[in-house]
Amino acid sequence: MSDLKISKHQDTFETKKRYYDRKILMDKKMGEIPRQYEGDIRRYKEYCSSTGQLVGTEALLDYLYISLTEQRVKKTTWERRLSAIRKYLSVIRNIDFKRRGQSCIRAFSDAENVS
Repeated sequence: MSDLKISKHQDTFETKKRYYDRKILMDKKMGEIPRQYEGDIRRYKEYCSSTGQLVGTEALLDYLYISLTEQRVKKTTWERRLSAIRKYLSVIRNIDFKRRGQSCIRAFSDAENVS
């Protein structure tokens, strides 16, 4: 009977340690920018520099708009650019796109309800 308690306690400890180790690894991975994004990020920063915009969400939207309207990039290229720049901004500038998107949606629906 006592062997069962020890085994259960040890298993719980090892499980918690594994969860903690996994969380540390995931946090580390989330803080890295994949190498395949480097070109898209470099072009975005060059665009910001050439247009005199600060690197941020407004410049991101403008860059993606130009990508569609003037450069006429394919959908997959546009999506890759979006993913690369979102990752860059979330890691470097600590921008939380989920929270920012929800506040924009709320502001839009509030403005719609007033009209």
